[in-house]
Amino acid sequence: MFPAIFQTTLFGSPFVIGSYGIMLGIGFYSAFRVLEREVVIDKKNPDLAFYILLAAVLLGLLGAKLFYIFENFAQFSAAPIEILFSRSGLVVYGGLLLALAGCALIIRLYKYSVIEVFDLSAPAIATGFAFGRIGCHISGDGCHGIRSASFLALPYPNGIIPTLETVHPTSLFESFFYFIIAGTLLILRRDNHSKGWIFSLFLILTGTTRFLIEFIRLNPDLIAGLTQAQLIAAAMVTAGVAGLITTRFRPKRLA
Repeated sequence: MFPAIFQTTLFGSPFVIGSYGIMLGIGFYSAFRVLEREVVIDKKNPDLAFYILLAAVLLGLLGAKLFYIFENFAQFSAAPIEILFSRSGLVVYGGLLLALAGCALIIRLYKYSVIEVFDLSAPAIATGFAFGRIGCHISGDGCHGIRSASFLALPYPNGIIPTLETVHPTSLFESFFYFIIAGTLLILRRDNHSKGWIFSLFLILTGTTRFLIEFIRLNPDLIAGLTQAQLIAAAMVTAGVAGLITTRFRPKRLA
């Protein structure tokens, strides 16, 4: 693993360019390009994609860090500065929730339908997730799975959170499925679906992916043998199913 791509001393302090940060940047930029394309195709103001990207970057990182602190408050209390500025310690669901809230506000300022733009954004979000999870794998940030003798398993000896045991590379598994989800949604976007249908399907597919992968991931159980991530994933799937049901009563968008 390569958690640090480049490191040196700058003005007496360590300066590190991490692989996770690079992949996170690639993920945000790729998501922006996908969203910009969808916005232009849908004949909306292309500036919308930039401001959504800005909100997603700022609020996404803030939400991911705050959610991690909430999940690991004991660790944060013991070393708050280290946790705040750590290259690891980001929870994707926290980032997604806060970013969606901020993006919804921006969409309303542009006087567009929030759910319609969320449909446009769904493939972009999945694309960003896919690249971000590659960053988790390359940096070895501890998002790996349980010990395994599978031919797919591998160790993370030089990771940010190292392990010499062979474990499931769950970040790579997630990335693989997120790319498939992004491609599927882009194809389905060309069809004449009701508003909210694509985003509802996104919630179902990503929620199901995370729920299943959690069974081989190294996370503690919270309730009824399920992890916190599984409970959130189940809520996403439930919201997605409810969304698909309600789209039956919405008019279809113009092709």
